[in-house]
Amino acid sequence: MEPIARRCCSGADRRVCADAAIDRSGGSLSTCLRCRCWAVLLRICCTLRLIADVGPTRAMTVTFLMPALGMVWGVVFLGETITLPMLAGAALIVAGTATVLRPSRLPRVA
Repeated sequence: MEPIARRCCSGADRRVCADAAIDRSGGSLSTCLRCRCWAVLLRICCTLRLIADVGPTRAMTVTFLMPALGMVWGVVFLGETITLPMLAGAALIVAGTATVLRPSRLPRVA
Protein backbone atom coordinates (compact mmCIF):
# COMPACT_ATOMS: atom_id res chain seq x y z
CA MET A 1 0.00 0.00 0.00
CA GLU A 2 1.21 3.48 -0.85
CA PRO A 3 2.20 5.72 2.12
CA ILE A 4 -0.53 8.12 3.18
CA ALA A 5 1.75 11.17 3.01
CA ARG A 6 2.57 10.51 -0.65
CA ARG A 7 -1.09 10.07 -1.56
CA CYS A 8 -1.99 13.29 0.28
CA CYS A 9 0.77 15.32 -1.31
CA SER A 10 -0.16 14.14 -4.79
CA GLY A 11 -3.79 15.10 -4.21
CA ALA A 12 -4.88 11.67 -5.45
CA ASP A 13 -7.38 11.06 -2.71
CA ARG A 14 -8.82 13.87 -0.58
CA ARG A 15 -10.55 11.40 1.71
CA VAL A 16 -7.24 9.77 2.61
CA CYS A 17 -5.90 13.20 3.60
CA ALA A 18 -8.84 13.75 5.92
CA ASP A 19 -8.40 10.28 7.40
CA ALA A 20 -4.66 10.82 7.86
CA ALA A 21 -5.36 13.72 10.21
CA ILE A 22 -7.25 11.33 12.49
CA ASP A 23 -4.91 8.49 13.31
CA ARG A 24 -6.94 5.51 14.46
CA SER A 25 -4.30 4.40 16.97
CA GLY A 26 -4.03 7.87 18.48
CA GLY A 27 -0.24 7.70 18.55
CA SER A 28 0.76 10.30 16.02
CA LEU A 29 -2.20 12.57 16.75
CA SER A 30 -1.45 12.72 20.46
CA THR A 31 2.24 13.30 19.76
CA CYS A 32 1.38 16.10 17.36
CA LEU A 33 -0.95 17.71 19.89
CA ARG A 34 1.65 17.48 22.65
CA CYS A 35 4.27 19.11 20.44
CA ARG A 36 1.83 21.84 19.48
CA CYS A 37 0.92 22.49 23.11
CA TRP A 38 4.58 22.80 24.10
CA ALA A 39 5.26 25.12 21.17
CA VAL A 40 2.34 27.37 22.12
CA LEU A 41 3.43 27.37 25.77
CA LEU A 42 6.98 28.31 24.78
CA ARG A 43 5.71 31.10 22.53
CA ILE A 44 3.49 32.53 25.26
CA CYS A 45 6.32 32.44 27.81
CA CYS A 46 8.70 34.17 25.38
CA THR A 47 6.09 36.78 24.47
CA LEU A 48 5.29 37.58 28.09
CA ARG A 49 8.99 37.85 28.90
CA LEU A 50 9.52 40.14 25.91
CA ILE A 51 6.61 42.35 27.00
CA ALA A 52 8.08 42.58 30.50
CA ASP A 53 11.54 43.46 29.13
CA VAL A 54 10.78 45.95 26.35
CA GLY A 55 7.12 46.90 26.76
CA PRO A 56 4.02 45.99 24.76
CA THR A 57 4.57 48.31 21.78
CA ARG A 58 8.07 47.09 21.03
CA ALA A 59 7.11 43.47 21.73
CA MET A 60 4.24 43.72 19.25
CA THR A 61 6.62 44.67 16.44
CA VAL A 62 7.89 41.08 16.42
CA THR A 63 4.57 40.04 14.86
CA PHE A 64 4.99 42.66 12.11
CA LEU A 65 8.12 40.85 10.95
CA MET A 66 6.42 37.44 10.62
CA PRO A 67 5.59 37.74 6.88
CA ALA A 68 9.16 38.76 6.02
CA LEU A 69 10.59 35.98 8.17
CA GLY A 70 8.17 33.51 6.61
CA MET A 71 9.49 34.50 3.21
CA VAL A 72 13.06 33.85 4.35
CA TRP A 73 12.18 30.46 5.85
CA GLY A 74 10.35 29.54 2.63
CA VAL A 75 13.51 30.22 0.64
CA VAL A 76 15.79 28.40 3.09
CA PHE A 77 13.72 25.29 3.76
CA LEU A 78 11.39 24.96 0.76
CA GLY A 79 13.51 26.38 -2.04
CA GLU A 80 10.94 29.02 -2.97
CA THR A 81 11.91 31.93 -5.18
CA ILE A 82 11.78 35.56 -4.10
CA THR A 83 10.10 38.00 -6.46
CA LEU A 84 10.44 41.77 -6.65
CA PRO A 85 6.99 42.42 -5.09
CA MET A 86 7.95 40.16 -2.18
CA LEU A 87 11.13 42.16 -1.61
CA ALA A 88 9.19 45.43 -1.83
CA GLY A 89 6.69 44.15 0.74
CA ALA A 90 9.46 43.01 3.06
CA ALA A 91 11.13 46.43 2.73
CA LEU A 92 7.86 48.14 3.66
CA ILE A 93 7.47 45.86 6.67
CA VAL A 94 11.00 46.53 7.89
CA ALA A 95 10.63 50.29 7.30
CA GLY A 96 7.34 50.34 9.22
CA THR A 97 8.83 48.37 12.08
CA ALA A 98 11.83 50.71 12.22
CA THR A 99 9.44 53.67 12.30
CA VAL A 100 7.53 52.21 15.23
CA LEU A 101 10.73 51.41 17.13
CA ARG A 102 12.28 54.84 16.57
CA PRO A 103 12.29 56.98 19.72
CA SER A 104 9.61 59.64 19.81
CA ARG A 105 10.68 63.27 19.34
CA LEU A 106 7.67 64.63 21.19
CA PRO A 107 7.88 65.17 24.94
CA ARG A 108 5.91 62.71 27.02
CA VAL A 109 2.83 64.02 28.75
CA ALA A 110 2.36 62.66 32.25
